[in-house]
Amino acid sequence: MDVLHQHFDGIQGRLRMRRAAAPSLCLYDVTSTYFEGTKAEEGAYGHSRDKRWGRYQIVIGLVCDEEGVPLAIEVWPGNTANRSTIQAQVKALKERFQIERAIFVGDAGML
Repeated sequence: MDVLHQHFDGIQGRLRMRRAAAPSLCLYDVTSTYFEGTKAEEGAYGHSRDKRWGRYQIVIGLVCDEEGVPLAIEVWPGNTANRSTIQAQVKALKERFQIERAIFVGDAGML
């Protein structure tokens, strides 16, 4: 995981370079996962989607294009609310892909 983390931005950059054009549809979802221990930098106590209360967790956001190809993935502390991730993701995608106009689709629970 440490090696993957070190190359994270480069991997996303190579995925971006494979695209011929900016995406016109961005599909977004957020989930969380818990882990044992309290040593992870991004971990925090938060709302458990899988009803495992009192666990240290992280929140993960994934954006895919219209064909389901991953465009971006982001990790936040476990106490991050879904709706607070949207504005940052839209801004990052605009900058990475120079998107002028696109439809951004997310879960109703993000509102």
